[in-house]
Amino acid sequence: MTTDQRNHLLSLLDAVFEETATADQIAQLEQLVIGNPEARSLYVRASSLHGMLYWDAAGAPGEQFAEESETAAPAVQKSVGTNQSVGRRRLTAGLAIAGSILALLLLALFMQPPPALQPNNSAAVVDNNSESVVEPVIDPVEIPGLSMPGIRTHVPQETPVVADVLPAPDIQLPQALLVDVIDKQLAQEWKANEIAANPRATDAEWVRRVYLDLAGRIPTVAEAEAFLSDKNTEKDTLLVKRLLSGNEAAANLANIWTNLLVGRMTRTPINRPALETYLTNQFAANRPWSETVTDLITAEGNGDDNGAANFLLAHLNNEAVPATAITARVLLGQQVQCSQCHRHPVVSEWDQDHFWTFNACFQQTRIVETTMIDQETGERTRIRELADEPGTKGSFYETLEGVVKVAYPGYDGQEISLEPETNRRAALAELLLGDEESDVARAFVNRIWAQFFGYGFTSSVDDMGPHSPVSHPKLLDELSKRFVSSDYNVQELVEAICLSEAYRLSSKVPETTDDAPEHGSLPLFSRVYVKPMSPEQMFQSLVVSSGASPSQIHSSMEMKSLREEWLGQFFRPDETEENSESCTFDGSLRQALSLMNGDLVQSVTSAESGTLLDDLASSNESDVTKIRKICMATLSRYPSDRELASLRQVLRSYVRQRTERNVPARLAVNEGLRDLYWAYLNSSEFGLVQ
Repeated sequence: MTTDQRNHLLSLLDAVFEETATADQIAQLEQLVIGNPEARSLYVRASSLHGMLYWDAAGAPGEQFAEESETAAPAVQKSVGTNQSVGRRRLTAGLAIAGSILALLLLALFMQPPPALQPNNSAAVVDNNSESVVEPVIDPVEIPGLSMPGIRTHVPQETPVVADVLPAPDIQLPQALLVDVIDKQLAQEWKANEIAANPRATDAEWVRRVYLDLAGRIPTVAEAEAFLSDKNTEKDTLLVKRLLSGNEAAANLANIWTNLLVGRMTRTPINRPALETYLTNQFAANRPWSETVTDLITAEGNGDDNGAANFLLAHLNNEAVPATAITARVLLGQQVQCSQCHRHPVVSEWDQDHFWTFNACFQQTRIVETTMIDQETGERTRIRELADEPGTKGSFYETLEGVVKVAYPGYDGQEISLEPETNRRAALAELLLGDEESDVARAFVNRIWAQFFGYGFTSSVDDMGPHSPVSHPKLLDELSKRFVSSDYNVQELVEAICLSEAYRLSSKVPETTDDAPEHGSLPLFSRVYVKPMSPEQMFQSLVVSSGASPSQIHSSMEMKSLREEWLGQFFRPDETEENSESCTFDGSLRQALSLMNGDLVQSVTSAESGTLLDDLASSNESDVTKIRKICMATLSRYPSDRELASLRQVLRSYVRQRTERNVPARLAVNEGLRDLYWAYLNSSEFGLVQ
């Protein structure tokens, strides 16, 4: 049974026992139980658990199940109370719905009795001192009121046994789907804060949002129109699953994490594309995030052969201070760089020893440089490799009092062996990923949440700790534990976030609201917060809007080179101990000029063969249709009636002015459409994810 099948079966069972199951759901449950032995086993265990829980809730443990007649119901209500009667009726109704399906399982069980049951149905009683048990006698008991053609309507009844004779049943509580956990927790917070959540976003708003967040670009005209015309009520789920199963979502995540790990403009010679390719492969195969983190921390060899090695090759300078700071900030969500010289003002444990103990985990690792000479051309190539030098090495540092001390490897109060054969980085990875309270899991969940909502659970996603208030501590804890228990399943977490109710909400800001993190308060996620496009999202969306195929963005070397060149105008490396970089893609004059007059925009808005404007120029469609296509290509929606009327008026005025100057009417129309396209690309709506 797959995880999806298991979760589907449990959700069907929940519907049955909550009395909300439809006829179609009951049919699905019947098919699952009949066709899969593992499903039958899970069905019996879950049904048993539901029965015990409902019966206990009714306040009648130990009583024999009996049908309640209409005349007996008032008496029962008087004797055991309203809640008990409701619980008992829910048990009766739940068993009545599920009993017909369970009977199919019993047919198989009666035909092939398990070894624990004797052929004559007698109980097998053995000595308690030998850790044996009393097996219950099972007899079929008819339940009146069930009538499904061809299905026996009875369930097994167990004879009462002494409770302490039987071992505790190995029954796992069915876990709610991850998306349900998110919805429930946020709904409780909205209610507690007396705030109403926004209405849902329109299909056009949501499809543009999910393409930008998952694929890193706006949808094509064909993709947007296909989604808007789709009448399937499950189209949101289908789209998210399709995007996550494709290469674009993996490439987008890889690009985001490559930027976090080594930046866009590295000042050390590393193979950045190799790191991005490694991460793309990890995300595409849905490898556990714990595996990726371990690879990044423990990588050996050169960056060409081992893409993960480029992380430490980029930061193992300056006594590994950048490697210490960036590993803690990006992978653990903790900013410890200041504690190399100072004590944290709030977290007393974050002192100099805390930083340098972590730093000592990297002290055995060195970058070894060799020069390779091509025998034919004589070309020299410098190769940089990560290598460990076994030995007892610590980190020497000077305290605030001027005393030189040495720190030995460890993390969070746990020491790492100083034995020469100990791989300190491997030991560090084990400590970081050791339990369900993993800082790695919390940091990843917080950062991924911020990627989709614009804000994380903490005011700064990379400065978590006791000093940083958490907006939804229970939800962060639950998501982190689920992430660990799922074996760090990235796609499962991302899918749940994208299909959550909060992510479907409109981004429109109410006239009055208490949910305003942009003003410094903690977010409540009662609306989707508008965020600016990243530089990569902007580049890829400009290219897609022109009519280019999305696959070209990731497969074409020319397109990759153009992207790197375009990004290079906004970033430059800084000479700091943290290997940071400065960015001017933040609404600056440079960004504005690039979007208005840059080479990329000039190319996108040209009428070259295969572009959107070339298609419009050669089309005999009406001006209204062409305007609608431009709006869909840039904003993933059609213009409103008022917007369309205004644009038609502006276009006619423009054409009239141009024809008065002896410009052919068709050329004037095409020029007007080009200006309209340029205006849409430079609108605030195009540059936002909302």
